[in-house]
Amino acid sequence: MRHSPKFSTVLVAILSVAALTTGCDKLSGFSKPSETASPPPVPVVQAPVAVPPAAPAPAAAAAAAAVVVPPTEKHEPSLEVRAHSTQAFSYISMAKNARDAVIREENIDNALREFSMAIQKDPLYAEAYSNR
Repeated sequence: MRHSPKFSTVLVAILSVAALTTGCDKLSGFSKPSETASPPPVPVVQAPVAVPPAAPAPAAAAAAAAVVVPPTEKHEPSLEVRAHSTQAFSYISMAKNARDAVIREENIDNALREFSMAIQKDPLYAEAYSNR
């Protein structure tokens, strides 16, 4: 099958646009226009500036400045607490797939018990509260 020169030109144009927009820079002859070489930035060196010594702060301000609040860290539960949470999610999954209402209710009750045990063992585990 022979194609017209116009078809080949359109095909090459489409492929080159696709290569440029998808970031395909492994094809020879294709490169993104924004990737032109530019000279590296010149570092700016500033002369040191003399800073006058600060006046002594009042005692209250100095005491307030001395108080350092540690950053809050995310609470990580123990493996045992996470196991209770995982087991509770298993019960929830079984409850979703249960065809019988009695089995569904039993699995939901088991999940509530597991979340409650996780909360009892680690009262700071917020995810257990929200999932329960």
